[in-house]
Amino acid sequence: TMANVARERMRTTKILQSVRKYCATHCISYSYTMQMKRYVEREHRRNELCNHMPLLQTLPEGMVRELFQEARGPTLHSHAFFKEVCSTDPSMELNLCSQAVTEFYLLAGDTVFDMTRKTQGMYFMASGVSIYFYWSSGTDQMTHRRSTRRNTTGSRFKGLMASSMSSAPPTRSRSKMAMAQTVLEAEEYIAEAALWVKAWRHQGHLQSMVESRALLLSTEDLFKVFQAYANVLAHAVVYARCFVQ
Repeated sequence: TMANVARERMRTTKILQSVRKYCATHCISYSYTMQMKRYVEREHRRNELCNHMPLLQTLPEGMVRELFQEARGPTLHSHAFFKEVCSTDPSMELNLCSQAVTEFYLLAGDTVFDMTRKTQGMYFMASGVSIYFYWSSGTDQMTHRRSTRRNTTGSRFKGLMASSMSSAPPTRSRSKMAMAQTVLEAEEYIAEAALWVKAWRHQGHLQSMVESRALLLSTEDLFKVFQAYANVLAHAVVYARCFVQ
């Protein structure tokens, strides 16, 4: 509600005032003061982007499920397999979108995943742009759909490269590899192997370049939904075998 928005803005203002007062009292450097200010403003913006989700849960359950299907279904359809099974069984899609898909919002520079994080599932870009850094020997094949990109897109965000270096392979293997990058835009996806390959691990670092909305299709919850639909589960088994091969 508007009252909640006003309260959140007031809370952010008070935090900023407290930060400025503390920094002035303790002679904190200007650069660090500004760093704290940017952090508070950034978190306020993050809350603005996602504060509608709790309000949606106050709607009737059936209405929320249909709402999620309308909002998330088209993004899942960017993948041929999910487009086919969802079109075949709309009731399955209804459950998939509400039970197995998590919607989250990203600010520029947010890390979606890296090689140190536990694999949760497959990621779809619903809007915005993210960049994927990975170590490549020049012959590796990406597991998500590629599209033609402008070379200037990633060059504007060279600062993102430094934060991804923490996920580097051992020095011995790195000598024969190079850092590569792929840009993901709306209706593109990544980490599909997390759905079909047991104990699969992330092979790189995904970071948002601008404010974005992404979907996480949970491996565990996906198969909980599929188990209630024998035909869909059978198709998934066949697809998984083809994917692994």
